[in-house]
Amino acid sequence: MWRRTYLLLVLVRLYFALSPSYLHPDENFQGPEVIAGRVFSYPVHHTWEFTSEHPIRSVFPLWLVYGWPIPQSVKVR
Repeated sequence: MWRRTYLLLVLVRLYFALSPSYLHPDENFQGPEVIAGRVFSYPVHHTWEFTSEHPIRSVFPLWLVYGWPIPQSVKVR
């Protein structure tokens, strides 16, 4: 069972590695900054995408990607 799961994840990784995509530079900084500010109570600058009355970005995907690994990496040190 674990071999099938591993093979599936390798195929998904290859797909994302080889598919053409567009990565906006702000995604590399704004995502971790928002989550680090909430996890560690850092004073961060929340951009308008997260703070307007009807935000255009959700923090849910960021919690999945950064929310759990950030505190876990601090515990290891």
